[in-house]
Amino acid sequence: MTFKLKKPPVIEAWIQASLEPTPESEWSWEPVANVLQSFGGDLDVFEHMPSFSPEAKKFDKDNRPTEIQIRVEPRFLRVRNKQRSKVVQIGHNELLVNSVRQDDEHYPGFEALKGSFLESLDRYRERIPVLGVHSIELHYVDLVVIPGLYDEVRELDDIFVGAPRLPEDPFGVTISSSWSNTFVNPTSNVPIQLTIEMLAPDGQDGKFRMDWHCWCPEISGLDAESITSGLSVTHDFLLKCFQAVFKPDVWKLFDPLP
Repeated sequence: MTFKLKKPPVIEAWIQASLEPTPESEWSWEPVANVLQSFGGDLDVFEHMPSFSPEAKKFDKDNRPTEIQIRVEPRFLRVRNKQRSKVVQIGHNELLVNSVRQDDEHYPGFEALKGSFLESLDRYRERIPVLGVHSIELHYVDLVVIPGLYDEVRELDDIFVGAPRLPEDPFGVTISSSWSNTFVNPTSNVPIQLTIEMLAPDGQDGKFRMDWHCWCPEISGLDAESITSGLSVTHDFLLKCFQAVFKPDVWKLFDPLP
C-alpha cells in the first residue's frame, strides 16, 4: 500500500536491530568506535551514554558491604549530525538508526531510513562479527494537530477510529486521555503496538502523539534482500493501519495526493 501526503505528521522514525554475535567473538567497544568513525560527512558529533554498576569490594563479618566501587562503562555509543536529525547508535549487540524531522525539514521517507539502516549494518558487519539477526523493529512517532479542536465539542472517536468514549453523565468532558492497542499483522503474524496520547493544547488546537512500535517477521539471513522484505511487509501493514485509524475529515488534514 502506498500513498503520498503533502503534510505527513511523522516527527521521528527509527529502525532497531538486535544482532547475534559469532560464538568466538568477545564484545569490545573499540570496534564499535571504529564503525561510527567510518561514517564521516555530516555525522561528525560523537557521543556516549555511560552506565553505572555498583560492585561490593569488601564485606564485614555479617557479610554487609563496607566498600563499594562504581564501575563505569558505555551503555551505547553514537554519532549524529549537528542538527540532531540523523543518528546512528550502537549498544551491546544492537544497532539503531534514527531520523528526526526538524520543523522546517522535509520528511525523507521510509526508503531513505531503510537505506541508511542497511548501510549502517554493512559498516557494522565489516568490523564486528555477526552470526545473524535476533529481531528488527520499526518505530514511528507522529504529532497530529487538530485545528480548532476546542472551538466545538468533539469526542475522541470523532478523530480516531477505536478511541475510547466515556458517557457525558457522569464523566463530563474528557480533557486528557491515552490508550494503547496491540494487534497482529495477518500477513506476517507478528504484533504491532499503537499508543495515542492526548497532549496539552496549543491554544484552541488539539495535539496528539502517536507511537507505533512494529516488530518485523523473522529474518532468515543477513542479506539486504531478506531484511528489506521483512521491513517492507511491516511498513506496508503500518501504512494500512495509519490511514485506517483516522476519521475521513482528519485524514484530509495531511493533504493526501490523488
